[in-house]
Amino acid sequence: MQLKYPKSIEIIIFLDFWLQRYIILVLVVVCRRFWISSNHVANSIRSIVGRVKLKCLVK
Repeated sequence: MQLKYPKSIEIIIFLDFWLQRYIILVLVVVCRRFWISSNHVANSIRSIVGRVKLKCLVK
């Protein structure tokens, strides 16, 4: 005996699958953007700290 879904349920399952893919894709893109920007911030902080240390050493 084969279970036969109504057409609407098949469509919902199909949409749910694509929705999950889409959400994962969006999360990946957002995380990458955030990671790159946080990396940029970390680099600027490091360079500022480096300059301050250099100034202290020169004095």
